[in-house]
Amino acid sequence: MLVLIVNQNLMLSRLILLVTGLFFALIATIAAYQFMLPVLAGGILSLFLYSPSQRLHQFSRLPLTLCITIIILCFCTASTGLIIIVGALFWNDIVRLVEQIPALFKMLADAVQNSFYQLLPLITKIENWTHSKGLIPDYTTDSLLRSLEKQFTELIQKAGEVLFIELSLFLSTLPGMLFETVITLLSSFFFIKERERLTLKIKALLSSSFRSHVKKVAAAIRFYTWSYVQAQMLLTAITAVIVLSGLLILKIDGAPAIALAAALLDLIPLIGTSALFLPWIFYCWINELNSLMIGLIIIQSLLVASRQILEPKIIGQTLGIHPFITFLLIYLSFQSFGFMGIIFSPLILLLISTFIKSGTASLIKEYIKNGTVLK
Repeated sequence: MLVLIVNQNLMLSRLILLVTGLFFALIATIAAYQFMLPVLAGGILSLFLYSPSQRLHQFSRLPLTLCITIIILCFCTASTGLIIIVGALFWNDIVRLVEQIPALFKMLADAVQNSFYQLLPLITKIENWTHSKGLIPDYTTDSLLRSLEKQFTELIQKAGEVLFIELSLFLSTLPGMLFETVITLLSSFFFIKERERLTLKIKALLSSSFRSHVKKVAAAIRFYTWSYVQAQMLLTAITAVIVLSGLLILKIDGAPAIALAAALLDLIPLIGTSALFLPWIFYCWINELNSLMIGLIIIQSLLVASRQILEPKIIGQTLGIHPFITFLLIYLSFQSFGFMGIIFSPLILLLISTFIKSGTASLIKEYIKNGTVLK
């Protein structure tokens, strides 16, 4: 009996120690995200540029420092060229859309008011029925409807103003991002150059079996992450093609920029293209733009159908996590990292799924139960 109590206390203490360690790791991650994001980005970038740098070094026999510099310059050149091409294709449309955002949201607010006016006969019938039954006093119904209309209209107008301000601030901070880009590239350079030395120091602290498990986990993370990124790129490309084709058929101005915005929205969990098309469809319905409304409904239906058909297979094969846990983690990511947490939550889910599939969860369970890990 005494041995059982002691074992239970040891298990509880190990569980508390593990939870405490995870808590401090989360705090450190949040702090690193807030204060060292360019350095973290440089570390991630170094994972992609390390192999090309080593191959160039082995093939050309040039100094490693020079090879790393060449690879980083090639990466910067390719990225800059891509940005210039995208800017040349979409910049004017993007700026025009940003300038029109307040007017578009005002039009949507006016459409909401018009919808209240159109529903007024039905609301009047409901009011008369509630008054005849004595369920709600006259002044309560009137004040409730006026308050609802006013608050909803103000919400749409404020949302448009906030979105316009945020996009304007983002566009204005693009030149200031140059310094952070330089820090990212320098961090990537040093991570690539010192990777072997850091790896040797870490290996000296770990046992051979633990190193083998870490190597297995790293390989699984690379495989599943790349598979997931490829799948999302395919889904995003399909979204962009559907939206662009539909808007060109409908003869909408700025169709390429809208298609790009829809593709970017499609990457955001729980939001997607509905944030773009549902208000647009509602506005067309209120203003009796029936042909445009039907076209937008067809586009949104095609997007939803393609997602429903393709996404379950992709998410099921790569993540394999229950939808409620997915939703909970997205919420926690939003609370911890803000809007960027929503964007990166699929990758966090992917890491958790990879840890489970690679047996790391079993090792944690073994540690809590018996206090042993890989030796």
